[in-house]
Amino acid sequence: LATRVPLIGFAGTPFTVGAYMVEGMATQRYFHIRRLLAEAPAVAHALFEKLTQLTIEYLKLQVKYGAQAVMLFDNTSKILNPSLYASASLPYVKRCVAALKAEGVPVIYYVNGTAALQAAMYGCKVGVGDAIVCPSLTYWASCLPAYSLGATVVFADVDPETLCIDPKCVERLINSRTKAIVAVHYCGYPADMDSIMAIARKHELKVIEDAPGSYVKVRDGVKVWDGG
Repeated sequence: LATRVPLIGFAGTPFTVGAYMVEGMATQRYFHIRRLLAEAPAVAHALFEKLTQLTIEYLKLQVKYGAQAVMLFDNTSKILNPSLYASASLPYVKRCVAALKAEGVPVIYYVNGTAALQAAMYGCKVGVGDAIVCPSLTYWASCLPAYSLGATVVFADVDPETLCIDPKCVERLINSRTKAIVAVHYCGYPADMDSIMAIARKHELKVIEDAPGSYVKVRDGVKVWDGG
């Protein structure tokens, strides 16, 4: 490849690889790794420790043989609540990043959109007993992370023209438990962020934007990511 094509090294994070090893198959439930963490945490952490060492060695070899950057892929931490993530995943990721930065290459920590939405909800202090308002027409990842934080989801109707959340319905659903509004820019159409932000300011709520299929769209001269 020489210098014609950038070469990125790749490995799963210790928790991601460990979860797949324990489960033995692709799954959406991750029952066995959850059980291992609950019933035998020392065994789980011994596994993550070994995988951390192997991951560092593996990625260092990729750098040695030409990788110009390395990526740690994490698509399973979404199953962890914040406290478990802080103990079962993040410390091992940090060790991998520190070791690889010493090799003089950029390190990319990639998590999926579900984990990013969970982090956004956690940052908005969504927790036990709270509620978020979410459009009734969206991919499940727009709202499901709320349940891992102990919150519930209240579904709002969508605008029949844009298929995005209807601000009029949102306001009717707000009560003392509501902590945040999730505005999904759906199928290339931007949500009515002016109305949503006005409602949020009125009720002192946080707004989380999810733009999986509309990230380059502009409404009234503002990119969809810049409204919330």
